[in-house]
Formats: sequence, structure tokens, C-alpha cells
Amino acid sequence: LKIELGSNSLLKIGMPCFTNEPNCLICVRENAKVDIGSKTFFNRNCIIVSRNSISIGANCLFGPNVYICDHDHVFDETTVYTDRFKSAPVSIGDGTWIGANCVILKGTRIGKNCVIGAGSVITENIPDGMIVLQKKVNTIYERKSNVWGVGM
Repeated sequence: LKIELGSNSLLKIGMPCFTNEPNCLICVRENAKVDIGSKTFFNRNCIIVSRNSISIGANCLFGPNVYICDHDHVFDETTVYTDRFKSAPVSIGDGTWIGANCVILKGTRIGKNCVIGAGSVITENIPDGMIVLQKKVNTIYERKSNVWGVGM
């Protein structure tokens, strides 16, 4: 686990907290805070980046490659500003399971005892006890159909 702390930042981790992977990263930028409840488990390559506030309850489970972020870069028609951000708190309730490859974005609240299916991108509030599955529909073509315009 790698931890980066900015000035006047606060990181609170309830014990015990678990990860079996050195590639997890928690970044708490200047004046930001992250609060993680006890008995929470982070699988490999989980990343948490806060410029505002991220709160994670107790007894949560995070699959591999989960990304949690409470901010976006400010941009306009010509520039993405590397030093300006829009931010809003993120909250994840006790007993929630976040599946592999999920992205949790600024301003979201996920309630207690939720299940967020693998590959989901969460941009809105999820009430307690919900299951979120973002169904991806595969489009399958027979190879001889030449879908891409390439000669067969």
C-alpha cells in the first residue's frame, strides 16, 4: 500500500484494514480527507484520490482495479487546467461490495450493503441495499460479414 499525504490532509483508517497488494494507492491531497472504516478490504491496484472528502464504511470489499475520485479537472474549449478542480464528496456505506474495474466519481453516495457490479461507473446516488449492474451488450458478427470493411 502506498500513501501520499498533502499538507493539512487527514487520513483515518479503522483497524484492521486489509490489502494483499503493494500496488494499492491512497492520495490525500492538500486540505482533503479520507476516512476508511475497519475490516475493509482492498484488492490489487485499487486507487483512491481525494481533493475534498472520501468516506468508506466498515466491512467493505473492493475488487481489483477500483478507482475512487472526488474531483475532475476544470477545462474549457481550449485548455484542461492541471491545477484547477471541481470536487464533491464521495461516500460509500458499510458492508458494500464494489466489483472489479469499477470507477466511483465525484459527488456520489453509495448506501450501506450495496453491490456494485464489475465494470460499473458510478455517477449518481445509490440507496441502501441496492445492486447495480451496468449491462454491456456485446455485438457479435460472423467473421465473413466483413463488418470493418477489411477484405476477407
